Amino acid sequence: MDRFRNILVSISGASSVQPLLERAARLAKQNKGTVTLAAVVEDLPWYTRLVLPSAEESTRALVLEKSEALEELAARHREDGVEIATKVLRGRPSLELIREVLRDGHDLVMKEAEPNQGVLFGPADMQLLRDCPTAVWLFNPAQGDRPFAQILAAVDPAPAPDAADLLHLTEDLAPKDASLDLKIMKLADSLMESEGAELHVLHAWSAPGEMMLRGEGRLAQVQVDAYVDDSREAARKALDRLVAGLPAQPGRRVTHLVKGEPVDVIAELARTDLIDLIVMGTVARTGISGLLIGNTAETILQRVNCSVLAVKPDGFASSITLAN
Repeated sequence: MDRFRNILVSISGASSVQPLLERAARLAKQNKGTVTLAAVVEDLPWYTRLVLPSAEESTRALVLEKSEALEELAARHREDGVEIATKVLRGRPSLELIREVLRDGHDLVMKEAEPNQGVLFGPADMQLLRDCPTAVWLFNPAQGDRPFAQILAAVDPAPAPDAADLLHLTEDLAPKDASLDLKIMKLADSLMESEGAELHVLHAWSAPGEMMLRGEGRLAQVQVDAYVDDSREAARKALDRLVAGLPAQPGRRVTHLVKGEPVDVIAELARTDLIDLIVMGTVARTGISGLLIGNTAETILQRVNCSVLAVKPDGFASSITLAN
């Protein structure tokens, strides 16, 4: 976690924000970094401003109130030697937090999740995950100050270039970004150490085209079975190669190679193993700048009920700019 030295913490006024601030302060102190506490005041709608002449004055008063509250939160941690700044922003919360990242180069955003309609991550959380150009750590408010005892790292390592592809079904797949998996693993390993946690490393694999091959009958089933076995072995080797590049952690790092769709596999493991935190990547659906979070990642986040640390691939470009 030593890569995070310029941390932005979103403060919404929730009573449970103290554990989040404590974590941010510990991380900044450990990394000799800084923390910025940010609250966002939404502007009143235009029609309210028309009928309420004192609307702007009321908004300014709220900004002052938020500013004083942030300074009070920051004071104790400053006494402990943590460098903390405070800011009150005006506008839509998710957009203003992203613009603050763009302005000041924050390398981590920490925020409590805002549940909505029975789902842990609400619309503002999802926009941060889609469009924020840096890592986003969303906390389940129910976690409180308890350590993360069970951490899940969701990875998707690519098979070796010389992996068998006898049926030529994987050769046209888009290349995977190996650096993203390594980034996920290093963060997850660091959290395992700092939290005293058990780390589950999950790779959900499949054999592309298997159902089609079994259904059309052009190939003998033994050939299809061999293809599936080769796919499993290639996935196992890819996972072993990823883990082998990290320091050994006997008894604390458990690997899971599970056949199935990532959405189903990750959600099921998170539920059955009582996962407290998922470390995962957000990958663009296409090469188009701004389409940040893939369909798979977005669907997973609608099905889990634990904290999430979402990591961006290198070279990610947000669709949000300071101008828009």
